[in-house]
Amino acid sequence: MPLLTQAELLLRYDGRRIGDCVLDDDQRATDTEWQGGGVPGQRVLTAIADAEGELISAVTVGSRYYAQDIDTVVTATPDCYSSRLVKRIVADLAYGNLLKRRGLPAEDFAALAPAYAEAQQKLTMLRMAERIFPDVPGVPEAGLPGTEGSIPDLTANAPPLISQIAFPYFGIINQPPYGPGRPRSPYYGGYY
Repeated sequence: MPLLTQAELLLRYDGRRIGDCVLDDDQRATDTEWQGGGVPGQRVLTAIADAEGELISAVTVGSRYYAQDIDTVVTATPDCYSSRLVKRIVADLAYGNLLKRRGLPAEDFAALAPAYAEAQQKLTMLRMAERIFPDVPGVPEAGLPGTEGSIPDLTANAPPLISQIAFPYFGIINQPPYGPGRPRSPYYGGYY
């Protein structure tokens, strides 16, 4: 199930602005046209799907969520904070994706879609776990990166490094007593 429908996009953006982005003949598509199954509708659905992909990619890189977590929170509890935030981010990204079709200069694009930059910032914050979806079970209790319990200590049971084991045989390079001009090891008579 998609995270955002065309009707939900219409709730968040002016249909005329969306209609301006989906036809290539300088005409405006009506709400019925771009919510239907024709070419304008397929362009809107593609922009929404691309935006969903960006969101899922960002949250899974942060290793705090799975794609199923986001899908579940949107479908199971559609009126919760997390669901509304997901829909807002996807809508802002989708509108930006539609507007990118026009090939506008960066200044014009930024002026017409300021929410796209905000959505990108939210994705970065989600990726870095500076922002979370609190309605996903277990996430608020997990803590922030760097806090105890959020990241397992991988060095606790790790085997020693080869350099920690082999230094009596090969010496420690550039550290006393085996630095430059001194023997490498008590077992090796060579000098640097």
